[in-house]
Amino acid sequence: NNAGFGMQCNFMNQSMERITEMVQLNVLTLTHLTQLYANDFLKRGSGKILQVSSGSAYLPTPFVASYAACKCYVLHFSEAIRFELRNTKVSITTLYPGYTNTEFGLVATTKVPWIIESTQSHAREVAIAGIHGMWKGRKTVIPGYFNKFSLWMSGILPRSVSVFFAGKVLEEISNE
Repeated sequence: NNAGFGMQCNFMNQSMERITEMVQLNVLTLTHLTQLYANDFLKRGSGKILQVSSGSAYLPTPFVASYAACKCYVLHFSEAIRFELRNTKVSITTLYPGYTNTEFGLVATTKVPWIIESTQSHAREVAIAGIHGMWKGRKTVIPGYFNKFSLWMSGILPRSVSVFFAGKVLEEISNE
């Protein structure tokens, strides 16, 4: 479940039509496909699902608020369904990449701060990490040391501090 797109700018300046399209793809389509494949795998007796979320799932992120909320949905949804499937041979692995060098940034018209760009991953590395983790039966995969550190920090800092720093990093480059 890797289809998705995002938008980067002040939420009040985003088109509600575009937000609706993003939620449709990033949330509803992912949910629908998960149910279809999970049911098929249950009938077959086994299967593996790899959900692609984002490091932003762990933190309300200003200037990509709707996107981050969609990816938080993937986090919570995947964990809940993983529990429901716990006594079966169907597994769900959730991948939480950070900034990855793909065409995603072009679609989202993303401007990337140097601190994030300097830690970007390559799509092939992220895909290999996700697939490897899925085959090993891992619940979560967070590729890259910087991503692991960032998510760890967002878990120990007060949420307001994490949101403030994320907002400050993206504020200047997101102003339209």
